[in-house]
Amino acid sequence: MKLTVSVFLVAKGNVIGPDVSPTSSGPRSSRWDILTTGHRDAAVPAFLYTFATFLQSVGAQNLDIVPYLILSQAKVTITPVFGTLFLKQRFTRRHWVCFIMIAVGVIIVQMSPTNAQNTRSTASTAPQARMLGVAAMLLSGVCVAFAGVRVESMLRTGKQTFMSRNAQLAWYSWFSAGSVYIWRSKTGSGDFFGGYNLLVWVFTLLQAAGGFIVAWCVALTSTVTKNHAQVVGFLLASTISLVLQGNINIQHLCGVILSVGALFEYAYHEPPTATVRRKHFAAEKCETVV
Repeated sequence: MKLTVSVFLVAKGNVIGPDVSPTSSGPRSSRWDILTTGHRDAAVPAFLYTFATFLQSVGAQNLDIVPYLILSQAKVTITPVFGTLFLKQRFTRRHWVCFIMIAVGVIIVQMSPTNAQNTRSTASTAPQARMLGVAAMLLSGVCVAFAGVRVESMLRTGKQTFMSRNAQLAWYSWFSAGSVYIWRSKTGSGDFFGGYNLLVWVFTLLQAAGGFIVAWCVALTSTVTKNHAQVVGFLLASTISLVLQGNINIQHLCGVILSVGALFEYAYHEPPTATVRRKHFAAEKCETVV
């Protein structure tokens, strides 16, 4: 869905960018150039995201719920490391403490009795399987963090437009996931849309819209901020559902308070480069629109 929307907007010429105009000579070739220029850069993060999803399934099969939930937050602390190495982002000790507190708070929320009672594992896991699960989850966190940093670099650099980059990422993601589906499916691709109903299509549209919003957030701010926004979304979803059910507990509240407090502390002492980057990106978009 995201691929279809991105290609349609680029082909229509509503979202082109500063280097190509709808009235330029050879509009069809120009549209094709927009979609294909630098497309190989999008292959790496797309394949990494697909591989990370596979690794998470391996971790879920070989780990109990508690270590799985703990290791699922690895990206929160790994992403700033890659941001420092590849994007020259600067974080103080206060920021690193905030990253750890955010991850710990989310883990506390996930491990609260109300959230974990329906997913707690009762079967014992062999040591070799546990090691495989731990390795898979850690590698998944590395893949997600590195892919996020790559996407951030792609969206903020180069002459490609926002929609063309989204189309490239969506194409490679679709290709990767589709190949795995056909490989593991016993019936091939014929039953891919089997079971689709109105509700499934609504969720598909919401997922595509969320993909655009996340990409815009990364381009405007950073992958670190995107991770923090996802943390806020998780905290809101889990807390609101428990409040409506009347099952809120102290452990859940403590985790929420810890994460939210760390988020506010990080936002209050935000790295100066992030503010400059937002202003620069907004100015570029304004010039493009004009």
